[in-house]
Amino acid sequence: MSIQEQLIEDIKQLPDDILQDISVIVRKFVILNNGAVLSATPLKNNASNHSDFAERFPLFGCAKGKVWMADDFDAPMEEMEDYM
Repeated sequence: MSIQEQLIEDIKQLPDDILQDISVIVRKFVILNNGAVLSATPLKNNASNHSDFAERFPLFGCAKGKVWMADDFDAPMEEMEDYM
């Protein structure tokens, strides 16, 4: 029995609420693997009405270059000299 066949047999035994969660996970793997965007139903407890999976779940590296930190971030602050 192949992995696909075994997965199908295992999935057939699961309740619907777990199948919804598995569906979202599988779609995310498809997106990460193919770079394609599939439509997805909103997750339970998710108030947003987004239908685009990639819009609801940012991919790794999507914030690159948007966050910065000062070079002297760890340097002591002059205002705190009295407390040191």
